[in-house]
Amino acid sequence: MSGHRANNLDFLRLIAAGMVVLGHSYILVGERPHALLGHSVSTLAVLIFFSLSGYLIARSWMNDPHPLRFALRRARRIWPALILVVLVSVLVIGPLLTPLPFWQYITHAQTIRYLGNIIFYAAYALPLVFANHPLPHAVNGSLWTLPVEVAMYAMAPLLVWLGARRPLLLLATALAVGLFLVAMLLRPREVVVLGTPFWAASILAAFFVVGTAIAVLRMERWLDWRAGAAMLLALEYLPLPFWAQQGLLVLALPYAVLALGLCAWRIPAAVSRMGDPSYGIYLWSFPVQQLLIQAIGVQGGGALNFALSMPISLLLGLASWHLLEKHVLGRGKAGQRAAPGTRQPSSSPAAWSAPAPPGAQAGGSETGAR
Repeated sequence: MSGHRANNLDFLRLIAAGMVVLGHSYILVGERPHALLGHSVSTLAVLIFFSLSGYLIARSWMNDPHPLRFALRRARRIWPALILVVLVSVLVIGPLLTPLPFWQYITHAQTIRYLGNIIFYAAYALPLVFANHPLPHAVNGSLWTLPVEVAMYAMAPLLVWLGARRPLLLLATALAVGLFLVAMLLRPREVVVLGTPFWAASILAAFFVVGTAIAVLRMERWLDWRAGAAMLLALEYLPLPFWAQQGLLVLALPYAVLALGLCAWRIPAAVSRMGDPSYGIYLWSFPVQQLLIQAIGVQGGGALNFALSMPISLLLGLASWHLLEKHVLGRGKAGQRAAPGTRQPSSSPAAWSAPAPPGAQAGGSETGAR
């Protein structure tokens, strides 16, 4: 492992953000998305994000285990760009596209509920916006993972504490993996917490916990990107039962992603100078793709939607990073220590790719597909 502060983690987040845009390009026009390792490409990106987030959030707490400073770092990372995209959706996109009079629109229960995204209560519909799309009533489905991300932020200090009692952390990891397998195989839809199906949250949580365990147990010296790539190739092509493939994936994917992210090989400096636009891409790409469908329909299918939405989303992500996010993150960094081999963590929440909760197709809360 390299001791340099530079790493490939921002680049991996950028690739994962592109995977989100690619997967949603097909889902939003009503086509089947590409699939890898038993998941749609956008779902796999979610799992990559949570694997990275588990590692980086744990290192952040380990480097400075102060509850208030930790909470402020997390708030600076996730809130400013989120507030902006929610307000633009409510105050610009919604009024332009809804047939309702402005006062009726702005006081509608769905509009009020959508503002709850700012406090991590996931909601996806604005009144009669995108109502006739192949995937209707979904203004920004990417927001579904934010309650899960924030919940895992709250759990990270406990997981680090368990790491000092190694058997307890291993037990917690085993329980998270077991819950992941139950969720993958049964997918119970009855329990919805903060607008997010509990089974979907369980899937993301398992990858976060494994990423956290790699940080807490200081396993960096055992990471090898070639071994990680070999494991993922084996899981993709060996004729394993689905439960076995997924049970191994929850261990192999965080290992492979972190091995590549922290390996001695470095991405070109020109790419790293872009900063970290992945969170902005994640937040803005979904409404951009729906707006493109609103403007040109579904002609050209997912391929055309991706070709048009990816550069627009990248530009918005760069603008979000350089004009907003990095300035907010820059405040209060004095005195913070960076983890060995990393820059200051800037974990990006994952992006939307879960099935629709009950009632989504009836013009209610969320629409989606794995």
